Amino acid sequence: MVPKVLEENYQNWIKRFITLKEVDIISIDEKTIKGASKDLAEESIHIVSACLCEEGISLGQVKVEDKSNEITAAPKLIKVLDIEGCIVTADGMGFQKKISS
Repeated sequence: MVPKVLEENYQNWIKRFITLKEVDIISIDEKTIKGASKDLAEESIHIVSACLCEEGISLGQVKVEDKSNEITAAPKLIKVLDIEGCIVTADGMGFQKKISS
């Protein structure tokens, strides 16, 4: 299955069980997946994910494009998630005015 389609299906599925409230805290963070390929020459994969802290469950994730970073990937993730009014946390790289507005 194509990763983008799988992610869309996951997000649609999780929305059936999670109703976000304005007091919910969502953490947005980038993680590096190392050793996910048998080809050791292949570079690591970088993922930006959004986690509903109280429930400990991922709301969604996007792959960081090659030669890019969290600053460009986080807005793409935020756009597809319905998190308006929630408290959103991010580390230094993700704490940009463009992302937070």
